[in-house]
Amino acid sequence: MIVREWCSFAGNPRNVSLRGRRSPVWRNRPYLALIVVAGLLGLPVDFLLVGMAVYLRELAPGSEWAAGVGITALTATSLLTVTVVRVTGHWRRTTAMALGGCCLAGWAVASGAAIWLPSSWVGPWALASMVLLAAGSLLFGSRVNALAEAAAPAASRGRHLAAFQYAFTAAALLAPLLVSAMAVGLWLPWLVVGAASAVGAAAILFVGRRLPQHAVHPGGHAPEQHEE
Repeated sequence: MIVREWCSFAGNPRNVSLRGRRSPVWRNRPYLALIVVAGLLGLPVDFLLVGMAVYLRELAPGSEWAAGVGITALTATSLLTVTVVRVTGHWRRTTAMALGGCCLAGWAVASGAAIWLPSSWVGPWALASMVLLAAGSLLFGSRVNALAEAAAPAASRGRHLAAFQYAFTAAALLAPLLVSAMAVGLWLPWLVVGAASAVGAAAILFVGRRLPQHAVHPGGHAPEQHEE
């Protein structure tokens, strides 16, 4: 009886179609690429949290205050998320994320350039450069979760969104390794952060062409379908 019921279930076209739509996350290559890109673009903020104070202390002792002030200001700018979404609401989600990635890359370049500044300028320069970080974080952060949710197949959305969180886990794990890279040179972490941001900014435009177009367009939502 059990075998007969299973054969009946497996032979039902509706159930075959449903299983086909519930493909494992690892088979959804565009979505896997989105996870990688999100990890690349999430790295700068994680590095700010764990590495900026160390960098400033090594470069110009006494300038660590800029890291604390910058983190506080970055937290406060999160209140502008709704405004940013409203102002850029007509942009494609991937376009906003790419522009955010460019801002993050610019922050990495500006922060790394502090190596050649007089010690008295380092703190103010680092704090001023965080304007780029704040802009990039707002543009990226205000779109990435909406894009991930809309791009996930309706039949397996929960599994896809759970896998998507690994992007930020990977970034959080990599950031402390970049701090240790300062032993090689103070410029090295900024090279990695800048390259990751630039690659992420370019890659999201490429990945966006392979994601469902309703997810990429402004305000797009995936069709609702409950998992069984």
